[in-house]
Amino acid sequence: TADLVGDFETTGRIGSAGTWFDTDAFAQPTGVRFGDTGRNQFRGPAAWNLDLSVFRVFPLGGQRRLEARVEAGNILNHPVFGNPSTGITSGTFGQITGTGGGGSYPERQVRVGLRFTF
Repeated sequence: TADLVGDFETTGRIGSAGTWFDTDAFAQPTGVRFGDTGRNQFRGPAAWNLDLSVFRVFPLGGQRRLEARVEAGNILNHPVFGNPSTGITSGTFGQITGTGGGGSYPERQVRVGLRFTF
């Protein structure tokens, strides 16, 4: 952890544009003790996602039918950034250096399918 030595403010800058929060407000603890900031005290940028599904059924007579579907995940293709680096001795302290996509927020994906029922 670190010592809070100034006013903490979020700057909102991501990547090489700067740091997500004001790193001058923190200092390395002195002596043999822990700092006064809490664990998981800070939050990164918010994440949101919009998915879309469109289905249409075409009756073909009797019990036969054709279903067409289009499904899109993250339709607006918004980036989901990771959390800032919190290691005070790290060269990237306070910076967001990557996306938090992984499996939970992938890039836009579109699937098209047909289903024939008889």
